[in-house]
Amino acid sequence: MEQTLRGALRELTKEFGKNELAFLALTTKIELPLRDRWGYVLFKKLAGSKYIVSREWKRTDLAIIEDGKPKVLIEIKAIYTFDAAFEGGFYTRAIDYLQKDEDKALKLASADTEIYTVLFATHPLAKIPVELEGIVKFRAGINRALNEQNSADAVAKIARRRIEEKFKGKHIVSKGALPGGSAFGIGVDVMYWMVRKK
Repeated sequence: MEQTLRGALRELTKEFGKNELAFLALTTKIELPLRDRWGYVLFKKLAGSKYIVSREWKRTDLAIIEDGKPKVLIEIKAIYTFDAAFEGGFYTRAIDYLQKDEDKALKLASADTEIYTVLFATHPLAKIPVELEGIVKFRAGINRALNEQNSADAVAKIARRRIEEKFKGKHIVSKGALPGGSAFGIGVDVMYWMVRKK
């Protein structure tokens, strides 16, 4: 099942219209649109099989059910890369929340249930102009990180390093970035880390 999950995650960009992912990532909590599209991709991939894909099954973000029991449980959190550009940023709490979600999933799991946690990180590729204040979420944090690190690549690099340090000892089974296109003239990627409970 892990290969199916990873493949569906990598394909998510195709499920959005041109530049839609960038628009959503800049203007809303991206966790929910990504969860819903990922669930739909899995629903299509597993159609006609013995598996049922569910959103919010017993308050779990995504679940794959087999004979009434959870085959896969997935919990998701979302941040921005600027959250990890600063020491002690929100990324530490987000990953701690994922650990609590993993503990919650363990209580729902059977012996052969696969449990995954996924962290998404919206990564704007340019500063947000003042006229987008109140339109693009967290404009000040995004711009501060880009100013201090001097480039979007540098923000991505430090975010990747800090997030993976926080995940140290965890089993990261997939990581990468979903190209989101652009919105308001700003390119956006959504970085991700998928961790499997050992």
